[in-house]
Amino acid sequence: NPDRIVIGGGVSKAGELLFPALREKTEELVMKPYKGTYTIESAGLKDDVGLIGAAALFHTV
Repeated sequence: NPDRIVIGGGVSKAGELLFPALREKTEELVMKPYKGTYTIESAGLKDDVGLIGAAALFHTV
């Protein structure tokens, strides 16, 4: 039961065009005790998430 669902990558570019329908459908499908207990948000890193992850991995090697 997550408190937050984060959408990233190319899908996050759709932003508020996609999220109302996504929120509505998720609310239809989620189990009753969890309705309204989470948020759906766009990832802050957008398309840079892969690049930042690769840089972090490189830095640890």
